[in-house]
Amino acid sequence: MNDSTLSMCVCTYKRPDGIRRTLDSFAACHKPADRRMEIVVVDNDPAESAKRILDAFRASHPAVEVKYAIESVRGIAAARNRCLMESTGEWVTFIDDDEYVDAEWLMELIAVQEQTDADAVFGPVEPTFCAPSPSWVTMSGAYTRTRHRTGESIDWRDARTGNVLFRRSLARRVGGFDPSFGLTGGEDTAFFALASRAGARLVWADAALVFETISPDRISRRWLCHRSFHSARNYVRIRARVESRWAFVQEFGKGAFGLLVYALLLLFALGTGSLTSLKWSQRLCASWGKLSALRVVDNFYGRGTPALND
Repeated sequence: MNDSTLSMCVCTYKRPDGIRRTLDSFAACHKPADRRMEIVVVDNDPAESAKRILDAFRASHPAVEVKYAIESVRGIAAARNRCLMESTGEWVTFIDDDEYVDAEWLMELIAVQEQTDADAVFGPVEPTFCAPSPSWVTMSGAYTRTRHRTGESIDWRDARTGNVLFRRSLARRVGGFDPSFGLTGGEDTAFFALASRAGARLVWADAALVFETISPDRISRRWLCHRSFHSARNYVRIRARVESRWAFVQEFGKGAFGLLVYALLLLFALGTGSLTSLKWSQRLCASWGKLSALRVVDNFYGRGTPALND
């Protein structure tokens, strides 16, 4: 692999408008003069739905090195592993195909990595809404993710591929993205959990901004509860993968207790306000997700659920 090459990777699945905006932001962001840059796009749609977008991008940006590959094995883990196979850089970035980057994004990630000698550097993902959103969206903070101070070490629970720069050697160390999470999501957090356990240092770059486009179908209480369910279920599975299978027992107990407590709190909250009831509804769904972690039906990837990119 080439130490002077940096590979900007993105997996896509039937999001032509999203991948177009992602690529345009890659082309426009500032890049270090001393590194060779490449963009790697892996399409998980066998029908090659992103190909015309890539062809148009190449035509309008002839100086940009772009690789396009089809991954016929369904699942986000397979697509991410294919990105690693197709890329040549020792340093790799990932964002999602419903995201786009700030002009200084890449330079900020690189600067923090060089200052801290981190193995992986993560940045914030800020929501942008396609249409005017209801007031409860802003008031609830439901679409806002946790942020940290620049240079601060972070726990694997806050580690995702929505905005990251990492050493390729991490993939060799942990064996790539786990296909058992390929159709449910959580493969990225599992990857960095294993890397952290192996001694990798994970740090934060708060000025390395990525923006996530929130489509209208995701602006609902039902969608947020759905996300809470899948996130909690994946969390239990990751703990079991990284620590031990006793995590299933521990989290089952927490889930059972939470199911009772949050159901009662939700009943009381139904008459007090929608934001309070939303909070307890999400926690109730998360408790149910923990209870269901032992039985995972892999039918979520690519069906509009939060599991793919969250």
